[in-house]
Amino acid sequence: MAPFYKRFAENVTQQVNLLHDRAEGECIHRDDLMQMVGDAVTVSTLDALCGPHLLRLNPDFLHDFWVFDRNLQTYLQGIPWLLAPMAYMARKRVLKAVQIWQQHARDNFDDSAIGPDGDDPFWGTSFFRERHDMFLEMDGFDHEAIASEDFGAIWASRNSITAAFWAIFEVYRDPKLLASVRSELEPCIQKDDNGHIHFDINHLLRLPILQAVYAETLRLRMHFYIVRMPDRVDINIRDWIIPRRKVIVALTTVAHMDATAWDTGANNEHRVDQFWAGRFLRYPAGQRTDRSGVEKQTSDATSPTAPTFSTKHVDGAWIPYGGGPRQCPGRHFAKRQILLTTALFVTLFDCDMLGGAENMGEDFSLKGFGGGVSHPVGKVPVRMYARGVSG
Repeated sequence: MAPFYKRFAENVTQQVNLLHDRAEGECIHRDDLMQMVGDAVTVSTLDALCGPHLLRLNPDFLHDFWVFDRNLQTYLQGIPWLLAPMAYMARKRVLKAVQIWQQHARDNFDDSAIGPDGDDPFWGTSFFRERHDMFLEMDGFDHEAIASEDFGAIWASRNSITAAFWAIFEVYRDPKLLASVRSELEPCIQKDDNGHIHFDINHLLRLPILQAVYAETLRLRMHFYIVRMPDRVDINIRDWIIPRRKVIVALTTVAHMDATAWDTGANNEHRVDQFWAGRFLRYPAGQRTDRSGVEKQTSDATSPTAPTFSTKHVDGAWIPYGGGPRQCPGRHFAKRQILLTTALFVTLFDCDMLGGAENMGEDFSLKGFGGGVSHPVGKVPVRMYARGVSG
């Protein structure tokens, strides 16, 4: 995943820096913070994953991608086309877009295009190129079927993109947490010759407060079903018998909202249905934390009063990626994507939330619940200001 992440990091860093350049000296209004973050991150993810030609050949793909995502339950419930024509047209267009991209790759790719990292500009990651060859060897797979399978892999990136929005949203709406995250990020800022900032992901992976924001975002906002089937023997769990060849379905939300498994503060002031980064921060004995999970702002991770980030104390309760050998293979990239995107936005922009957006909740309707990271219940209008950043 390293070449893939490197391309993503370079692209999203450029996207957000250019957005900052355009905003300098003026206030910019956005109808929806989710769309603002989503556009920048989705473009960077798709370019890193599929190469530049998917979006170049299909300029409306970004819009249709999110229409498809918003209508996931429409397809899963088998609602007739007649009752949801816009949803089905969006699905038809995204699948056609993938077919167009892959036909272009078949027509133009040769081995000389493969770079030293194994990827190429036509297929993007070697993942798609190798899958394509593998599927063609299987009975019943044609180019249309391959495009459908590959769009499923592309669509799966929506979880980390939506999680990045939620992390940014939560940091912006808590001034103490925002100040603490910025203090932690400040020593990590680097600038290039154009005055643009960038971050070394290895530094971000050592920041406890930023990682706590990431972990709490997934605890609170990830809702999906873990499906398993014991295929050899019956399973005995606390005197409950799960027969072999029977399907088990478990919802992550149940574990993530179990008040007996989670720290809710000294006086139970941080309910499990509310965001609190302090659940994942461990402090030296005797220290207490405030609402943001940070007692004292410090940019020195080696300070004796600095917190440490940990998920060990909630093993089995924090399961946003599933568990065991079938847990999400993209979890390491997802963490890097969320940390970097959050770091860029909160460093480069100040944000005023408008129209009560600071109290925005999740969409728990069956329109999207259970498909992964939740969407907000509505739009999040904001006023953004470019920040001056030293480094």
